[in-house]
This record gives sequence, structure tokens and C-alpha cells, in this order.
Amino acid sequence: MATQTANLGLALPGYEDAADIAVLNQNAQKLDEQVLHWNMAPYPATATLTPSGALELSGVLPADKDGLTVQFVSPAAATDGLQAKFAGSDTLYPILTTGEGKEPIQAGAWDQGVPVTLTVSGGNCFFKAGAGVNDTLPPQVTGFKAVDSSSGGVPKITVSWQNPTAFFAGILIVRKEGSAPTGVRDGVKVYTGTGTSYVDADVVFDTAYYYRAYPYNDKKQYQTLTNVVSVAPQPSKKLSELPVESLLKIKEDGVPVNYLVVHQGKPSSIYDASCDGTWLLRQDIAENRVWEADDVNKLESSDIHSYLNGTWLNRYDVNIKSAIKQVKIPYRQNGGSGGTDRTGANGLSCKIFLLSGYEVGWTTSASPYFPVDGAKLSYFLAGTGSSANAKRVAKLNGSATLWWLRSPYTNSTGHVWGIYSGGDCNYHGTRSSFGVRPTFILPADFLVKAAPNSDGSYSPIDE
Repeated sequence: MATQTANLGLALPGYEDAADIAVLNQNAQKLDEQVLHWNMAPYPATATLTPSGALELSGVLPADKDGLTVQFVSPAAATDGLQAKFAGSDTLYPILTTGEGKEPIQAGAWDQGVPVTLTVSGGNCFFKAGAGVNDTLPPQVTGFKAVDSSSGGVPKITVSWQNPTAFFAGILIVRKEGSAPTGVRDGVKVYTGTGTSYVDADVVFDTAYYYRAYPYNDKKQYQTLTNVVSVAPQPSKKLSELPVESLLKIKEDGVPVNYLVVHQGKPSSIYDASCDGTWLLRQDIAENRVWEADDVNKLESSDIHSYLNGTWLNRYDVNIKSAIKQVKIPYRQNGGSGGTDRTGANGLSCKIFLLSGYEVGWTTSASPYFPVDGAKLSYFLAGTGSSANAKRVAKLNGSATLWWLRSPYTNSTGHVWGIYSGGDCNYHGTRSSFGVRPTFILPADFLVKAAPNSDGSYSPIDE
């Protein structure tokens, strides 16, 4: 008995009635405290940061700290070298990760505002619960993204993700204006549940919103590995609302380039319904290329047709590439001499194409050897006058240069119409290397930012 009482700090009773009872009561209280300590029951604590940056824990805590387990809500994110102390004591306990024992805690192991459990042992504190070291936490979500889904003048943001499966009970999405949330309490909790998307309508235009994902387990313990997305909703307008001659910036290999709106809608009844949309022509010549190396003016099998719908198409960003319409354009099938003009549903299927002689304002009145492979687009003027020619002039690296059309010269099997540097027409052998101005059609409801750029051009809403 004497040995046991000495080890536990108990008083040996003198067995004198009232005094003995008081000693026994004191011993019972100490035993209760010790049992709690042995069971490592977490004590609730309040955590604050001292001016020196230590984590100070306070509350109704036992005097003996070795083996003590405390639970608190962190006032800050964990960082390398973080130390804990207890109120009323200057002893500092380095915080180490459970299972490692000797490695300093890694940044991101817990975050501001999340529940944290520490156990004191051998002069150190061990991180017991939280992201990075608790193997019962769900992994972070994947495919996390925020997209401006504003429409009809109403700002909206659609947030979506793919949930993990292991230890997953739900996900918390926290939103904050201007910067990323640093913890679950740093911002607005906009979504809690097991879904994979959320439409946030409580937003305004021209404000950056940051969303952070916190998957949690069935104990509502959060995975705090950083996963943040952001977007600023913009007022938008439909591409069909832009007048002809407007400029739209389209990224080629990530570099914005001006494209001219040359027509809105279907140019005439000879076009397939797929051609109904906003027609965009590259403002400047992109490069010089051979139309067809084999000296044959069949558009459907030409080098230029393959190039535009392969290599060139892949230069556009995904949002543009996926939006460009697959269309059937009027064309001369089987080449110039001996070929046949095809229109409507019999047109040539493509995404990127060159303009035709008819589309830039010429007809068989200018030359009987133009195929009837289109109708004039709104941007161009009809005829061969100086004003009409001026609309056809295009530059390569600042200098006006000859550029190709898709129209074969119908009195030959090896020549194609082109536009001279002064805007007038002539035909050339397909092996010649002349300028290329890619053209494509976007849907009429494709969204662009309502406000123009400083140079007067417009940009896609989701650039």
C-alpha cells in the first residue's frame, strides 16, 4: 500500500474518522484524474498564438502533462518549427507527427479553424488527428473547377468536382472573396453534402471568388490538403450581338489573335443549316503555305484542307476548338475543270476552311471561271471596284500579301483563285506558297465579355 500510494502521489490515511474520510476522498479524486490520464481521454483546450508564435493551450487541465491528450480548434495553420506551451508554464513542446516521431510537422498538416488533437509524450507533442497523417481521412477531391455560368445578365458560378471513395462521408465547400480560404471558418460555407457540383448564385459580377474543397470522414474530420479554384464572373453577351467588322480575340497556341466577324447567320439558301452562326476570319494572314503539292485543285483531298482541319485546328484553346462548328460549306467537288459545284447538305464537311470567291464579293461576272461555291458575306463588298478590293486586302507581318481562296479555277485542274496584295483576283498553280487566312463558324449563342478590350476587340467569356 505504501509503495502504491507513493507512486501515485496519494496520502496514507491515519485512520481517524473524519480526517481519514477526507484523505480517502482526496485519493479517490486523484485516482479518477489518473484513470482519465491513463485512458488518454482528450481534454478540451483553447488554443491561442503567443507573440513569439507558440501555440498556447489553456483550460481545466491536469498538472501532469506527460501523456496528456488535448483537443482544440487551431487558430492558425501548422508550420515547420511550431511549438506548444501550456498556460502558466514556459515549457515549450516541439510538435511532431504521429508515426514519424523525429520529423518536424509538415506545412499543411492542419489548417486554421480545424479540430486538432495533440498528445504530450517525452517532452514533445504528437499530432494525432488531421490531414496528412490520419489515415482515416478521405483523399482530396479531383477535377475541382469553378466556371463562370452567368446567363441573362445574372451572375452565377458552377463549381464541380469528383469525390474520393475511401473514408468519404461528405464535402464542405468554402467560398471567400479576393483570396483563398485559409481554413473551414475563413469564408462562407456554401455547400455541404455528398454531391459533385454546386451552382453559386450569391455572387456579383467582376469580383474574384475563391473556393476551397474540404472532404471529411464520418467524424467530420476535414482533409486540409490545399485544393483551391477561383473565377470572377463577367457580364456577357452573345456573339451574335456583335456587329459585322467587330474583332474577337482567339488564342492560337496561347497567344491572342484578332479575328474579324465577317457575317452573322447563314449567308444564303445554298448553305447547309450547319453554317448558321457567327463567321470569323483571321484578320491577318497567318502564314504562307502550298495549296496542294501534287498540282491538283481538288479541295476535298488538298493539303491545305487537311492542314487546316488537323494541325491548325489544334492551335486553338480547348474552349474554342470544342465550340467551332462542324459545317458543310459549298465547294467545287473533283476540282476545277470537270468538277461539280456542291451546296447545302452536299457541301464539304469541315471545321476550318478558306473563303471562296463568291464569299469575298466576286461572281462569274468578274470571271466565268469562278465556281458558284458560296454567297457574299456581309463584311465584303460586291464587284471589282477600289472599295471592294480594299476590303479584301490582308497583311502578313505588316505587309499586304497575296492569299489563297478555296475556289478552284474552273478552266484548269491545277490552278486556284487567290487575292493579290491590292485586293484584286487572279489564279495560281496549287504548288505556289501564298497566304492563309483560316475561317470558322461559332454558335450564335457563344458568350463573350460584354465590355470590349482596350483596343476595341472582344474576348470569350471563358478565356
